[in-house]
Amino acid sequence: MFSTAKNLTKMISASLLVFTCCANAQTDERKYLIKLVEAGLYQDAFELAESLFDQYAGDADFDYLYGLSARQAGKHQEAIFAFERVVMNRPNNLNARYALAVAYYEVDNLVAAKREFENLLKLQPTNKLIAQTERYLSLIQQKSVRLDPVWSGFAGISLGYDSNVNSGLGDELYPIPVAGVGVFELQFPVESDNFSKLSANLAYRYPTAKFNAWFASASASHTQNKQYTDFNKSSLDIIAGYTHRIGALQLRANTFLQSFWYGDEKYHNMMAVMASANFAIDQSDSVQLSGNYSAINNEVNDNLDSNSAMVRLEYIKQLDSGRLTFATAFRDENVKNFNQASQQYERTINSLSINWMHQFESLGLVRLGWQYQLAKHQHLNQIFKDVDGVSPFFTEKRKDNNIIYQIGHEYALAESWRWRTQVRLSRKNSNQFVYSFDRNVVNTGIRYLF
Repeated sequence: MFSTAKNLTKMISASLLVFTCCANAQTDERKYLIKLVEAGLYQDAFELAESLFDQYAGDADFDYLYGLSARQAGKHQEAIFAFERVVMNRPNNLNARYALAVAYYEVDNLVAAKREFENLLKLQPTNKLIAQTERYLSLIQQKSVRLDPVWSGFAGISLGYDSNVNSGLGDELYPIPVAGVGVFELQFPVESDNFSKLSANLAYRYPTAKFNAWFASASASHTQNKQYTDFNKSSLDIIAGYTHRIGALQLRANTFLQSFWYGDEKYHNMMAVMASANFAIDQSDSVQLSGNYSAINNEVNDNLDSNSAMVRLEYIKQLDSGRLTFATAFRDENVKNFNQASQQYERTINSLSINWMHQFESLGLVRLGWQYQLAKHQHLNQIFKDVDGVSPFFTEKRKDNNIIYQIGHEYALAESWRWRTQVRLSRKNSNQFVYSFDRNVVNTGIRYLF
């Protein structure tokens, strides 16, 4: 290992001789900027360069000084942009290209750093610069070994119990109007069932730097009910995207594709674009803003075709051997084909959630979660008509309150084997009784990681 600061300091001193020779043709401010850089007063130099930026940005001499002061002041991205401008204007400038390559290296953009160092060697630099470049290329090679592409995934099987597989209402009798006939007392009984579930995932990550990477994954699952097979569920999810860090900001963008089967038939296809920005406040606290836009094409009912947009704000607290998160989200859902039958599906959803996770030394990983959702439908429900066959049976717009409790436990049986148990309790209360129900789902099983 060798000191990048020492090498760049020598480079700065040599290159400033060139710029000083041109000082007579420059303003007093630019002369002073050269003196500040030469004296090693980089923070002062950067502040002065910032004040001159609008006037001189694009001038190769100024951009080089700006880049040197920005890098030494810890403003790595600003330095990179400045050196890039110099190289664009003066592609054969050895010092600028070397400075750009080093700046890329310091932010772990190894692909770009390697490219610029190799371009530098093509310009036939001095023996000293060749030696420094080759040492950097050696370091990049060593780091690249740790940044090799990674394949990972899992396969699992579990058994479970669903207390309300059909989303039934209970044993009570409910008044349901029949157009032109009258109101009948009907029952919507709750049906419970046992189920088995198969799940698998395959993920690929291609790092381009320490905190930057392309990624992709495919996940599949199938839930097989023992008795009520009409409620079987299967899904195939595909994700592909890129994550990139800029200082304390971790950015992520990806696409999401899903095919979903309900019972024995294809139910819907979904396509979504997602993005998030996580800002690290310090080593243990961060704030994340995320959003997505999705489009659903329902294969069974065209009235369920919809577009939706969601935004979510989350506070994340890293604990000793654990994590605590608080989040709030808003989603707006709109149907693609607005008509009397589909309008009731347009809604907004507000949610609050708290999640806690802790890795116990002997007990394993424990997760606890709580979520509250308030769904407000924007139009009257025209599916249920009153006895006259014209007026809606429910005279108020639908409003659903849903509270979800989740408990999870994961225990390491061996290096690659995990025993997982999950409990989900849902309490849904609606001002339209046909949508109010409770549901408890428990499953436990084994998962193999690779």
